[in-house]
Amino acid sequence: MFRSSLFAATVLTLAVNAQAALINQYFTGTNSTSGLTLTSPAVMSNTTALPDSSTGFSLNNTGSGWGAAGGAAESSTIYTALDNKAALTLAGWYKPNGTPVGNSRLLDRAADSVGTGDWSLFFEDTGKLQFKIGGTSLSSSPSIFYGTGWVFFAATFQGGSAYNIYVGSPTAAVTNVGNRTTSIPADLGSNSRPLTIGNRDSLSRASSANFFDIRVYDDVQTLGQLEDIRASAIPEPATMGLALGALTLLMGRRVRKA
Repeated sequence: MFRSSLFAATVLTLAVNAQAALINQYFTGTNSTSGLTLTSPAVMSNTTALPDSSTGFSLNNTGSGWGAAGGAAESSTIYTALDNKAALTLAGWYKPNGTPVGNSRLLDRAADSVGTGDWSLFFEDTGKLQFKIGGTSLSSSPSIFYGTGWVFFAATFQGGSAYNIYVGSPTAAVTNVGNRTTSIPADLGSNSRPLTIGNRDSLSRASSANFFDIRVYDDVQTLGQLEDIRASAIPEPATMGLALGALTLLMGRRVRKA
């Protein structure tokens, strides 16, 4: 009895701790903008078919121009949850509308007048993603996963230790495409600027793309954890449906032969 209760309590504690690292999650398939302010032309639209065939909404910022003025989704309150944190994970899906232009933002928190607490994940002209905190940056390997379909992305920061960038797709597991272990800042710093998705808060660095299942953690998610995140909510999994159909057909043939 005691052992069973202790085991249950341990499992509950681990589950609570695992959830505690997730600061916020946006655009999870529902038509909700809770905690966010959308700036036109960014809108919520029904563009994402989920594995369970439920209605799937994503943030649609394709009405914006690449690297120019355009729409965004911003935290509607000052985003202080990550101030001075020594760890960060950004993760989610984007679907580009055309070829990305340099400095177009996926996620961004600009520097305020003090010039501290800024970090961003954005596209480069050379077919790379760049993850930057303050004046220290990491670029991914070249010409990665731009394509025309959904791309899973993640960036992690461990204060004083490392930056990492990861990518995947609806059919490809998460892989590391960038790592830096030198001159890493101790923490994220702090300022009074909001978290912005798909642009900067100045609305001058738009990404013409859809965004789905954007997550922000205050810890470093491992490669295995990132793969679990990718696999848990794959947008428009057409190939998954085909594979499932093929498997069902094969099993049916085996049953008839038996």
